Amino acid sequence: MNMKKVLLIINISREDSMSLAEEISAYLKSKKYDITFFEFDGFCENVPFDKYDFVITLGGDGTVLYAARNCVEYNVPLFPVNFGQFGFLASVQPSTWKK
Repeated sequence: MNMKKVLLIINISREDSMSLAEEISAYLKSKKYDITFFEFDGFCENVPFDKYDFVITLGGDGTVLYAARNCVEYNVPLFPVNFGQFGFLASVQPSTWKK
């Protein structure tokens, strides 16, 4: 069985995003996923999105837009968890990510 690769993009300016990243990572590792953390600060170079089976973002809509621009090129699914103000694009709340 091939291990699925997950890119977990963490907006480091969002409070509590790292603790949720650790929780999500532990859960996915228990399900045999390979997790790579990427700390997003709003001003970063692209990462090789083509090497991942799906991407999770922990941040606001800017984090989602950054990931979406890169995921679309490789048809990589995106799961956005909202740590922003409104969550227009990232409608999954931190307390409900597992559902």
